[in-house]
Amino acid sequence: MSDEWSSDADAIDSDEEDGPDLPYDREDTFTAPESEVFLSPDPFAPEPYAATSRKGSIAEALVVADVIRRGYRVSIPYCADSPYDLLVDRQGKIERVHVKFAQVIEGGIRFPCATSRRVYTSANVDWLAACEPSSGRCYYVPAGQLGKGRRSMTLRSEATKRSGARLASEYLVF
Repeated sequence: MSDEWSSDADAIDSDEEDGPDLPYDREDTFTAPESEVFLSPDPFAPEPYAATSRKGSIAEALVVADVIRRGYRVSIPYCADSPYDLLVDRQGKIERVHVKFAQVIEGGIRFPCATSRRVYTSANVDWLAACEPSSGRCYYVPAGQLGKGRRSMTLRSEATKRSGARLASEYLVF
């Protein structure tokens, strides 16, 4: 049996210095062909291609880290078509959390509460988590505040004269 292994090893051409034709430069770092370069150096900069999925992944990762830091267990659903992104075990109760990428606007942050296919309500999630990646802050909106569904929500950094304005600082607690 050892002869079989040695005969396989002998079949490899050891005189070949360059190896197979791979996209590596001389310092053994990966260089993607120009047609495959698609990532911006700034992960939060708006991009015309595949940015939505990438921003969502960034927000989910930051929310998972924040929830674990708070001492809770997190599970990620296997199916991508579920209305929630995370399942969080809080004191033995499983809660459904949908995650959104929040954008900084003048005086606060804004994030969507719906997609083209789904409106988030207490019927399909328990929490809507909005992550603003440049600050690393995660905001948690109880699903009861989503009502029968809304397109977006704004959290203000300071109190305003407008009644019903939501203070971002009140949503840092999960």
